[in-house]
This record gives sequence, structure tokens and C-alpha cells, in this order.
Amino acid sequence: MRLLLPAGPPERLRAALTEAAELRRWWDPDATLADGDLSPGLDGPTLAIHADGDAVVWEGEGIRARFDLAGRTGVVEEHGGADVEDPDFAAGWALALAALEWALAAAGPVRWLRFDVPVALAYEDAWGRIVGPEGLAGADGPDGRRTVHIAGERYGGRGVVTVAPRAVALRLEDRDALVRLQVGPGESVNVARLELLVRGDTALPEGWGPWVARRFGMTWVAQLGEDG
Repeated sequence: MRLLLPAGPPERLRAALTEAAELRRWWDPDATLADGDLSPGLDGPTLAIHADGDAVVWEGEGIRARFDLAGRTGVVEEHGGADVEDPDFAAGWALALAALEWALAAAGPVRWLRFDVPVALAYEDAWGRIVGPEGLAGADGPDGRRTVHIAGERYGGRGVVTVAPRAVALRLEDRDALVRLQVGPGESVNVARLELLVRGDTALPEGWGPWVARRFGMTWVAQLGEDG
């Protein structure tokens, strides 16, 4: 799988890919580095980070990603039997690169909100809830902007990633924030993960956890019916 990395000085991109403080601004809020090994705070494999000429390589169980800093390209290779063409995997990388581009656009600490909600729905049904009137992925207006409603608040945004029926990311331009949502496989049912990345002193919004739970939760009852 080939990736197009965001524009910017190679050294800034190198820092974003190799330094713990920078990785926490876009990859994972709890990412840590020890002896060159990147450990995510929540899930995913531990990855060894090393240089390969002008490139940075991440390598771990089931994955090898090589980032060419000068050419601004990346290649994620099948490694140890992993299927990197899996659409859920590809959607996750699309959201990661959206966060990387957003993080590189301006300096400053980034605060995160993250919510995971079980989704007892097929992808297409869950996507219908994402793009519905109270969702995130409605059509852009003539200037590329859209208005989204979350937890009773209205936000002006601009879409940066849409991978139907799995993932969407938007810049919330009135808050200097990025919101991204992915529906992916869980242990027994699918899971919707909502993440908000915020720069600056803007207060983190309230009510986002209950909002995503209402959008995707309580689906057991809907599927089982009144009699269970």
C-alpha cells in the first residue's frame, strides 16, 4: 500500500515519525518510545523505528512501513503474513495521515478525546448513521465546507478524508481541531471510534461520548427486537 505524506520540511516530518512528543500529537496520545521501539498507548503492535538512508522505517509484527522523507511517499508492506490491502487497515492509515497533516500545519500541544462504542451493525448500516442528518459525513457545500451537529452543538468543518463506509475525518475550523471517526472490527462486533484532536486553549466539548453512544449504541435492542 502506497501513501502520500504531507508536504513540509523533511526534518519536521522526521521528527513527527521518530520523536515521542511529536508522535503523541497525531499517532496516539499515549505513545512512548524506549530503545527505538514505539509502543501505542491503546492498541496495535509495538514497532521498531530506525533510519534507512533518507527514510524512516517502522517495523513490527505484521507490518513494515517505510517513509521516504525527501520524496514524501510511504510504502506499507506485507510483513509476517499481514494483509495490508485490508480495507479497515487502509482506512486507519488514511485517518492517521489526516492527523499527521493537521499536526504538521501548526505547532503546540494537542489534547485528545477518544471514545469507543460497540456497533452491532453492518458497515453500510453504521455508515448511514454517520452520514445522516445528525452525523459527520454529510455533503460538502459549494466551498467545501459543511456544518455538523454533535451533542447539540454546531460546528463548521471541512472534510479531509472520506472512506465510505468505514471512516471520515474533518477539520473543525472554528476550534482548530480535527475530528475523525472509524467503524472497524472488534472482538465480537464492530466498533466505532470517535477521536477529537484539539490545539490551543479551546475547552474540550462535553457530551461527545453520549453522542456517539446514541448514534451507534443500543443496537442490540434494535436487532433483537422486543422479545430478545
